[in-house]
Parts: sequence; structure tokens; C-alpha cells
Amino acid sequence: MLPERGEKYEFTLGHLEPADHWRGAAQRLRSLGLYGAEPSAPDEGFQRALRRFQALRRLEVRGALDEPTIAALQEAHGC
Repeated sequence: MLPERGEKYEFTLGHLEPADHWRGAAQRLRSLGLYGAEPSAPDEGFQRALRRFQALRRLEVRGALDEPTIAALQEAHGC
């Protein structure tokens, strides 16, 4: 907060959406260096990044945010 300037800012540091939500998966993929966008909806880039992650982790490459992929994202990212 900068009261002398009449400005107020809010920050959410370290906030991650749940890993089982596409946005949370996208945040984790970005943190891992596999995805560079900030989409408003799951896009083809997100699907490519998810498939690449699945291949790297030797999971079934489906491009779907399934339970094994969610668990692997949490493990790789640390949460």
C-alpha cells in the first residue's frame, strides 16, 4: 500500500490453483518450463505441453489431465 500516493496493490504470492484444474496444471507446467502462455481457456499449447510432460514422465500420452498426470505434476513441482 502506498497511502501517500493513494495507491493500493494486492499480490498473491505463491498462489497456485489446484493441480486437478487445468489452470493449476498450466501454472505447474509453466513453472517446469514446459508451457509459456497464460491462456484464458485450455488451448492447443496447453495440450502440447501436457502431452510433452506425460511423455517425459513416461505416462500414457493422452493430453488429458488424468489422475496419474495430476500426481506426477504435483510430484515434479513439489505441490
